[in-house]
Amino acid sequence: MMKIRKRVAGAALLTFAVLLASSGKSWAAGETWEQRVEITAHRGNSSQAPDNTLEAFESAMKTGADWIETDVTQSKDGILVLFHDEDLGPATGKQGKIWELTFEELRQINPKPSMGPSFRDARVPSLSEAMDLCKDKIKMNLEIKVNGHQTADFVARVVAMVREKGMDDQCMITSFQYSVLEQVKALAPGLKTGLITNTAIDPAQPLPAADYVMLNVSLTIPQVVSGLQAQGKKVGVWTVNDGTALEKCRLAGADNVITDKPGTIL
Repeated sequence: MMKIRKRVAGAALLTFAVLLASSGKSWAAGETWEQRVEITAHRGNSSQAPDNTLEAFESAMKTGADWIETDVTQSKDGILVLFHDEDLGPATGKQGKIWELTFEELRQINPKPSMGPSFRDARVPSLSEAMDLCKDKIKMNLEIKVNGHQTADFVARVVAMVREKGMDDQCMITSFQYSVLEQVKALAPGLKTGLITNTAIDPAQPLPAADYVMLNVSLTIPQVVSGLQAQGKKVGVWTVNDGTALEKCRLAGADNVITDKPGTIL
């Protein structure tokens, strides 16, 4: 989808151009950071619809976002489902853990009633449903939520579903756990992967199983971003919801901005 990019103030462009020249990055002549950066809708358009629902994904697509980020876990009966927390309570008001309910039981729960009556019919979706919705429309960042209660083949089943849906070129699998990415690469070397981190990282550290590194916005400084890019990594930043955070991404030259506000962040 084509995105509408806002123009950058002249002073900001000049500052960024100096940083760009010193970093050695090579982009198309005249291309601004706003034109090249990719926007990821964090759990869908989660500022406007219940996160990790089909409604949030549909809303994200309407904003022109490049990617949807979503959280993949497993129900009691082994269905791959999309839900962020281990505990159902904070979002749904219901007692229990995500792994204690079957998919059909989860389907009886509104995933975020606080979003109001407009979303009374929203439900926890399966990964399969979400992929069918997004196929050929928007790329998917599938974050693997390891909680110790999934089956041993959990990661393999996510990889298998990506292949079954014919979405290898449309999906990336991400995780806080590098071992998950190693599993993915062993199963599907060509599938894109990303390491998520909220702790300081040595940009020179070899990370052969990661194509992307997803930095917490607090870690986003030009030296770290350019160091990772020098390794051939792409760098995403989370969660970017205001102008201050966005400016850090711009000055650092981040490749991807992960935001709850995909329709308005740029």
